[in-house]
Amino acid sequence: MILPVGKVNGPQNLVLVRRDDSGRVYRDTVLAVAFVQLVGGG
Repeated sequence: MILPVGKVNGPQNLVLVRRDDSGRVYRDTVLAVAFVQLVGGG
């Protein structure tokens, strides 16, 4: 799974979370990102 992690309207990182066959979970920071909310335009 890959997802943005951080404060809304603040610094965020794109984080890759994966699990191996034994169930161990790994979390790796991929890069810094800045996501903003989508705005609907009727």
